[in-house]
Amino acid sequence: MRQRLFDLPNDSDKKFLIDTSAFVEFEQLFSPDNWEPVWDFLDGKIQARQLFTIEDVFDELERRFKESQIYPWVMARKEKLLLPYDSDHFEYLTATVYPSCPGIIDLDLMPSTSEYADPMLLAVAGREELGIITDEKIIEIQANTKSESLRLPNHCKALKIPCFHGRYAWQEYLEKQGFNLKKSTK
Repeated sequence: MRQRLFDLPNDSDKKFLIDTSAFVEFEQLFSPDNWEPVWDFLDGKIQARQLFTIEDVFDELERRFKESQIYPWVMARKEKLLLPYDSDHFEYLTATVYPSCPGIIDLDLMPSTSEYADPMLLAVAGREELGIITDEKIIEIQANTKSESLRLPNHCKALKIPCFHGRYAWQEYLEKQGFNLKKSTK
């Protein structure tokens, strides 16, 4: 049975940040040729300003997934999707995220590294009281688990950030939003 972080909100107005892995997983799960209503529903949530992401996720998509179908789709919605962060979010990162999530990032390298989407997703979600959608799976913590091996859902749990995670993140999100997947295939 899949481990639950905690009860996720049924509130269809709850706002979420989308991680890079979740965008990629969305394309893999829901081919636009067969699942157009799902893409339309997601677009509606974006247009309603209920789903967001951060610049670092756009950067990751461009670096690693530029040839995918999801990349141009996401880029066409960047104006509505982008939730900028500022010094308050960096302050939240250093005061709250970093102490609660050891090993998540070397603060001495920020912002010179381009690999800090996860810490910034956590900072923005925590500061703005948003949830996160990610394809990453929670790691079962053992006595020998290194803090560097913990994943985004582990950090969400530590920070009490609502998180749809793992292989079924999108299905769970859509279900909580009242979207019926069974009636949506072509």
